[in-house]
Amino acid sequence: STLVRMTPFLALASGANALLLAVVLSESMPRSILLPWVAVTVLVALYMAANWWRNKKSGRLGSGSTRAIRKAAIFSAIVGMVWAAAGPLFTPFLGYDDQVFLYIVLSGMVAGGIVSLASVPRASIAFAVPILVVVIVYVILGGRTEHLALASMLLLFFLPTAVAQRGMPSVLSVSAASRYLHD
Repeated sequence: STLVRMTPFLALASGANALLLAVVLSESMPRSILLPWVAVTVLVALYMAANWWRNKKSGRLGSGSTRAIRKAAIFSAIVGMVWAAAGPLFTPFLGYDDQVFLYIVLSGMVAGGIVSLASVPRASIAFAVPILVVVIVYVILGGRTEHLALASMLLLFFLPTAVAQRGMPSVLSVSAASRYLHD
């Protein structure tokens, strides 16, 4: 499946984004909060990549089974919750500019996750919703116009994409059938 092929890239993106976020926020954040969050995020990414590699070597890479879809959704939710935790963990220590940066990074993770995980809509939603909720709550609580605009844009991106994903499995199966018939 597409999700299986994307797993190493998703793991790399999550780990790299966590490290970049840590570098940018390192002067604003206590290391006792920042470093454990980065460590958990990178360890989850490494676990994802190692699990993918182990399954690839054994020839057991992803099927479209109900069990595989359920596992993808559960793991995506875990990754989403780890990223969502950055909001309440980091916000109290950040000035306005760093808060906006954090919310933009989290919004980018939502946007990237929705698109990257689109072949398994449950996984996509499971990843995005925890982050989305945290970002929207925090930007609304910020009360500034820029915060409200960011929350609105995020919702305007998320809702149509989530609705469009309902038809994704049939689009992918038609595409795969077309490819098979023409090869």
